[in-house]
Amino acid sequence: MWKQNKLKRIDSTQKEAIRKIKDRKITKPEYFLSFDQFNGYGTRGKKWEKCKHSFAITFVWPSSLSPKLSKTLLPILVSIKTVEALEKFSNLPCFTLGLKWPNDLIKSNKKIGGVIVQTVNYHGNEWIVAGIGVNLIWDPPPINDYFGSLLKINEVDFSKEQLILLISESMKEFFDLVDVNDTIHQFNARDIFKGKKVKINFNKKEYFGKNCGIAENGGICLEQQKGSSRIFRAGSISLL
Repeated sequence: MWKQNKLKRIDSTQKEAIRKIKDRKITKPEYFLSFDQFNGYGTRGKKWEKCKHSFAITFVWPSSLSPKLSKTLLPILVSIKTVEALEKFSNLPCFTLGLKWPNDLIKSNKKIGGVIVQTVNYHGNEWIVAGIGVNLIWDPPPINDYFGSLLKINEVDFSKEQLILLISESMKEFFDLVDVNDTIHQFNARDIFKGKKVKINFNKKEYFGKNCGIAENGGICLEQQKGSSRIFRAGSISLL
């Protein structure tokens, strides 16, 4: 069902998708794929740290084709569907890959990729633009040991076609009814900071407490002092 746009070297699959929307060249669900993206970006415009073997893919579809969901919940769903597909591709047991709110993909406590989702309103239509970036193999190893990869250096002969097929098939589920309670359960089961003491940076302020998991709107619930709690729909989280 996805119209395929396989790109060679490109600045950003996300930017390319938005350019096509503005040029009125997209009418149905499509994806833009590149194994050579050189100027990708993540949350709050941060530059994507990519390795030699990596891929970026952006899915685009009219918001009217999928159930109406909280915009904070969208990256949560995309993250879950992505790691499920990556586990199938790598023959990893379920829940091997973790997630860090709101959109980091984690393997063995190292970031292997990320998700960024936005809605674009143009010419009277609303589009969902869901970008995914995954580092497959670092060669040479990264300078910052926080970054990791899905595959090992001796697994370079992987099937790109199978990888993208599994991800695109998983993303089709956005056009079915979404079980919000199951989504919350799935994310919380993968959340590497669930139940731990964390710090949330939001609007240039720091908030401390226990990560109690995500709420129905996709925000993170922070249990603060004296049993009070607060849900954050934006911000960044780190371990204390």
